[in-house]
Amino acid sequence: MVAVNRKISWDKTALHDFKEAINYIHKNSVQNADKVKKDILSKIKKMAFYPETGRPDKEKLNNDNSYRAFYLHHYRISYLVKENEIIIAFSPHKQNTNKILSYKDSIQIRYRVQALILLISAPSALSRSSMRSYPLSI
Repeated sequence: MVAVNRKISWDKTALHDFKEAINYIHKNSVQNADKVKKDILSKIKKMAFYPETGRPDKEKLNNDNSYRAFYLHHYRISYLVKENEIIIAFSPHKQNTNKILSYKDSIQIRYRVQALILLISAPSALSRSSMRSYPLSI
């Protein structure tokens, strides 16, 4: 196996999600944000030479092993291995998806779900005026 130095590129959404995750951690701990960022970027840099270290991505259908993934600090980093390039697709680990939502967003989602359940179970129980009391805009 010969190590080939591949170009690393990020999917636009992946880069945005990565920055958002680091900013979220930064709100509580600058040191933890720096550590998570440094560790993930260091691991990605190593992928340029040894992309096979990540496991084949089980979440990709019909994967010919060109899609690979690894987990680090509760984050899932999926990437596509090409001959001279690696494309990063960062995503939060499924179990931690709720931690990325702000408290306000999670409350709004809860109200929206409750309103939908009421509407489905008893459509006449909700009038237009009672719907206005739910913070439905996210």
